[in-house]
Amino acid sequence: MAHIFKIGPVKTLFQVKIPFLMPSFISACANALGFAWKSGIAAEVICRPVGSLGRLLQDAKLYLETPTVFALTAVVVLLSLALEIIIKRLAGRFLNDKFK
Repeated sequence: MAHIFKIGPVKTLFQVKIPFLMPSFISACANALGFAWKSGIAAEVICRPVGSLGRLLQDAKLYLETPTVFALTAVVVLLSLALEIIIKRLAGRFLNDKFK
């Protein structure tokens, strides 16, 4: 369409292609950050730093404290979800102002 209306490549890039790609890019970034958060908790399980969620989770698992394991798992999942929501809302607010 940009070619038919003879719109230049720079204008096409900034007004057509980037706005088209941004929702997918933001979604991928939010999912990647959520996964990175969960991976960080998994790394804490392995290296066991003092006062970390990973260490608490591993200790609860070793001592068969099932309610604690479920509670800590829920905390990790909710924090990951909260991070994703915050990233998407901030990006959405920025992109709505930027590309309108």
